[in-house]
Formats: sequence, C-alpha cells, structure tokens
Amino acid sequence: MIRDERGVAAVELPLAIGLLLIPTAFVVLMLAPWAARANMARLAAAEAARIIVTDPTIDPDDEQIRIIIDQIAVNHSIPAADVSAALCVTTSMTAGQKAAARCDALVRGMEVRVEVTVAIPVVALPGSGRSFGGFSWTVAHTELVDRYRSFE
Repeated sequence: MIRDERGVAAVELPLAIGLLLIPTAFVVLMLAPWAARANMARLAAAEAARIIVTDPTIDPDDEQIRIIIDQIAVNHSIPAADVSAALCVTTSMTAGQKAAARCDALVRGMEVRVEVTVAIPVVALPGSGRSFGGFSWTVAHTELVDRYRSFE
C-alpha cells in the first residue's frame, strides 16, 4: 500500500532550515570574532617582544609596552580591558609570578617571552555590544636579544 505523501516538503523544509541551517550559520558567524581576537593576541605578543629586544636602553619601559599592546587591541576594535599581558616571563613561572614579572635589565643572548591573554566571548550579539559566556586565550612569543647588540 502506497501512502499519500503530499505536503511532506512543506513540513521538511522549515525543519531542515530551523534545525540544520540556522545553527550552522550561527556557529560560522561566531568563528570570525574568535579568530580575530586570537590573531590580535598573536600580533600584540610579537610586537611587544620585538619592541623590548630592540629598545635602545638596557631597561625597557614596561608601562610603554603595555600602552602599545592596548593600542593594538583598540585598533582591532577590542576593548583594552579584554587584554592582559605578562612581559619577560618564563614557562616555569606561576600565574602570580607572571603577573608581577617585569623587564628589568636586558642581557645579550637573553630570551624575552611575552604572553598576551585576550577574552573571547562565546556569543556576541551584533550591534548591541553585549556578549555571553566566554573563555580566555593566551598567546606567547619569544624573541632573542641580539648577542652583538650595543646598549647605548
């Protein structure tokens, strides 16, 4: 016996759109801000480390480096409050030690490691500036102080 299947497409199409297409589009739209913030953190870490190792003085100004990191965030339309940085850290440091770390005296051949952490919202409502949930993403970059550089 063959059933009458008239009108099935009228039910299947809205179900397919509602259950498959809309959630998929939502996830795709959420990936762009995540990637943009992660890329900004990578850029800020690299720039900060490079500025520290090329500073003409032996003692770089930590506050000036943090201002530059904040400016990079603002240039990427990310609030500076969502970004934090730890300058001249090592991998063996605890979180408290990293927060208090400073770039004191540079030495030839020294490795300078900068970690930038950015808050990434899980759901951001476009146009309203509101976001829900989230996680933090940390990116580290290491630069080497030139072995033959001059500190003048």
